[in-house]
Amino acid sequence: MIQEQLARIGGSMAGVFSVAVDGWGCAMKCIHVRDPDELIAIETEIHTLESLPPHPNVVRYVMPCRRDEEQSRIC
Repeated sequence: MIQEQLARIGGSMAGVFSVAVDGWGCAMKCIHVRDPDELIAIETEIHTLESLPPHPNVVRYVMPCRRDEEQSRIC
């Protein structure tokens, strides 16, 4: 459940939202994908975050989600 928008990131057409996931307070970054090259860069970032071991000073990555029918938005 989205609670509020925390930030809007200009050039990347992204926004950061406060959300609740299974009772946990989380931040969700939504990115509007404009072309295939951007999708590759975003997927690389996702794979990098997924591979990081837990650390007390690093935000934990939970999961990606496609938000619309055209699959042009990744959250």
